Amino acid sequence: MDYLPDIVVKMAFDPGYGHFEVFATERFFRDRITKGLQLNEKTNATGFGGSLILPLVPKMLDFQASVLAGRGVGRYGSAQLPDATVNAGNLSVDPLRGFRALAGLILRPAPTWTFFGYFGEEQVDKDESFRLSDGKIFGYGYGNALFDNSGCEIEGGAACAANTSRIVSGTLGDWWKFYQGWLGNGQLGLTDSWLRREIYSGIGGDPSTNINITLVSFRYYPFQK
Repeated sequence: MDYLPDIVVKMAFDPGYGHFEVFATERFFRDRITKGLQLNEKTNATGFGGSLILPLVPKMLDFQASVLAGRGVGRYGSAQLPDATVNAGNLSVDPLRGFRALAGLILRPAPTWTFFGYFGEEQVDKDESFRLSDGKIFGYGYGNALFDNSGCEIEGGAACAANTSRIVSGTLGDWWKFYQGWLGNGQLGLTDSWLRREIYSGIGGDPSTNINITLVSFRYYPFQK
């Protein structure tokens, strides 16, 4: 559990061509150890990242990208990957290394049309503390090879630890501003997204899955141009 609020430090730059940001995160974890001595174990985790917006064609085509990497950064991604696990050796809290990255293009060929495309990936590393130097493996941690995945491809199967290794996704879409007047503006959007989830191998292998989602959206912005 977090015993202090997250600290996020960010600096932004507008040098005249594009917008740039760099940032850092600091998180504070605590767990309770009741094996042997009863005590609280604390640790912290740091992440670093940046983002940018580049006008490739002014007022028509923009490029966007962002990245965040470090320990305990899972909560800052859309997939909400895990931030920490239990260290198999001493049962202390162990922040997991991970990263998230996103890149996309936004095209505005006319005042009433906006087209966009994005591709992103989120990944979290396994915790190798479950693998000791003598080859023995404890049944703790994240991504443990002893976890049972044998029921992951069986509908209603209970044996499916399915510790996620990474999520990849791609999105294409558009917005059509069909109304612009003194009452504001109305927009109609169409979006298609593809997502794939991969897991760490365990007993029964490492099956993956994917899904395609199509959405139709309507937005009304009162008194906005």
